[in-house]
Amino acid sequence: MREHEELLDEIVMFGASAGSPLDVGCFIGMLLGNDRKRGFEIAGIEPNWDAVLHVRNLMYCDVVQGAWHPHIFHETIFLR
Repeated sequence: MREHEELLDEIVMFGASAGSPLDVGCFIGMLLGNDRKRGFEIAGIEPNWDAVLHVRNLMYCDVVQGAWHPHIFHETIFLR
């Protein structure tokens, strides 16, 4: 998706070329897939259980099912 490419271009422009961007509300993983193509490690959280299973089975990514809470992930694994 063009919007994803533009967003990732901006992330890289600000100096992030590695790490794990967190996709909150990742749904079926479109942004996660684009992140992975750019060489990022991928992490996502999604409240919809069917979407979580889709991403896990399609992308082999351990997406967390639920709502965002700051203690779900360790803060040091994400981009700053």
